[in-house]
Amino acid sequence: MATVSAGTYVAVTQTCSHEPKKAIIFNKTEFYCTQHGARFDLTGKGKNSFGSGGLTVYKVATDGKTLVVYS
Repeated sequence: MATVSAGTYVAVTQTCSHEPKKAIIFNKTEFYCTQHGARFDLTGKGKNSFGSGGLTVYKVATDGKTLVVYS
């Protein structure tokens, strides 16, 4: 899960589609795999050849106090 701007959240799987390693982090404006350099945009779409498999993105909802992540 990442806070991409004030009050805006994006939740993605931590498992990279390139190789099944739990190494996905949020890096300022994109998701990034620390194992092989796969890069993904905020919609989960791959930004380079290692990220071509994309990421699963989950729905999020908040009422300002509670944040819920669901599929």
